[in-house]
Amino acid sequence: MARTTSLTRDRDYATFVEDRRALLQRCAYLLVGRRDAAEELVAATLADLYARWRHVHDPLLVALRLLYTTDLGRLPATSPRARFELLDGRTTREPVDPLVTHLEALSARQRMVVVLEWVARVPRVDMAAVLDSSAETVADVARDARTALVRRAPELDDDTVLVRRLDAAVPPDVRSVRRYDDLRHGQELVQRRWVRRAGVAAAALVLLVLVATQLRPVAQSPASGPAPLVPVPTSTVTVTPSPVTPCDRTLVTCQALLTRAWRAMVYEVVADHLDPEGRYFNASSYYARDETEGLWETKKGALAMEVFRVGSGSTQVYLQVATARAYAPRCGEATGTTCSSIRFMDGNRFILSDALDVADGLEGQYRPDGTQVVTVVVRDSGPGAGLEVTRAQIVRLLQDDRLRLPAL
Repeated sequence: MARTTSLTRDRDYATFVEDRRALLQRCAYLLVGRRDAAEELVAATLADLYARWRHVHDPLLVALRLLYTTDLGRLPATSPRARFELLDGRTTREPVDPLVTHLEALSARQRMVVVLEWVARVPRVDMAAVLDSSAETVADVARDARTALVRRAPELDDDTVLVRRLDAAVPPDVRSVRRYDDLRHGQELVQRRWVRRAGVAAAALVLLVLVATQLRPVAQSPASGPAPLVPVPTSTVTVTPSPVTPCDRTLVTCQALLTRAWRAMVYEVVADHLDPEGRYFNASSYYARDETEGLWETKKGALAMEVFRVGSGSTQVYLQVATARAYAPRCGEATGTTCSSIRFMDGNRFILSDALDVADGLEGQYRPDGTQVVTVVVRDSGPGAGLEVTRAQIVRLLQDDRLRLPAL
C-alpha cells in the first residue's frame, strides 16, 4: 500500500511539474532578475513542494509561496546549484530587460504582487493567502507597485503593455523548459529530512539513557523512617475542551482556505461520477472569473472550476454552484446546443442539453434545494483522448449532495 501511495505521489507531482514549471521559471526570473538564481530558486521550490506533497491541496499556490519565502542564501550545500567557472577576476552582469531593472527597484513584496497578478494571474483572494496578508493590504501593495513602475516607465500604465513587457523581459531560454531532475531532487530532500530526524531522535534517546543512569534511588538510613503522609488539600478543576471554532469568514485567509477545500471536494465528486477508476482526470484549474466578486461579503454569486487531463486529454468538465439562478449561466450557452426541462418520476426536474455525447457537448443544471443552482458542462476542447460520458452520469453528478457552496 505504501508503495502504491508513493507511486501516485510521484505521478501527480511529475504531472504538476510538467504543467507548471515554465510558469514558475518566469515568475522566479522576474523576482530575482538572474538566470542562475532563478533556476536555483525553482529547483529548491519544487524539491520542497515534493516533500510537502501529501498535505498540499493547491500545489501552484504553495509553490508560489515557496518562491516568495525561500532564502537562497540558506539553501544547503547539497541543493542543486548552478555551476560557475572563474574565467578571470572581473565580475560581469548578464544583460537584462529594462523592466527587470525597474522591478529590482521595488520591494520584494511589491515584486511578488506584480508577478502574482500579471504573470501567474492569481485571484486577489489567493494572492492574500500566498502573501499571508489581507486583501486590503494586497490592494495597497499592488497600487504602490504599479505607481512606482509607471513613474519609471509611463507606458506601463496600460495593462496590455505591462503584460506584454513582462513576458518579453523573460529570456527565451528561461521561458522554455528543459529536462530537470526535480523528482530526484525532491526524493533526496525527503531522504535528508528523514536522516536528520533520525539523528535527532537518536541523540534524544542517548540523552534520556544518560539521565536515567544518573537518577538512581538513594538508600535511606536505617535510623530514619519514612516521612508521615500528610494529606494536602487540593482543588479539583474540570477542564472541558472547547469545540473547534471555524475560521472567521470575514478574513481573506479563511475565505481562501474554504475555497481551496471546496475545489478539492468538487474534483473528488467529479472523479467519483465520471472517472471512478482514476485513469483520466489529473488536473484542475480556476480563474478569477470563476469566483463572483464580493461573494463572501454579499453572500450572492457563484464558485466554479474546471477538471481535465493534462497530456493527451481532450475532455474537460466545468462545474459551477451558484447562490441563485441569476448567477448561473444559461444552459446551452457554452456548447451552442438547445436545452430542455425534464421532470423525472421521482419529482426532480433538470435542465439538460439535447446532445447525446461529449463531442457535441453535454450540459445540465439542477436546483437541489430550491435556491442554489448546480451547473455542469462536459465537452471536448481539443485533440487527444476523450472520456466517454453519458447524460445519465451527468444527472447522477448533479444530484450529489456534496455539490453545495461552502457556508458563506
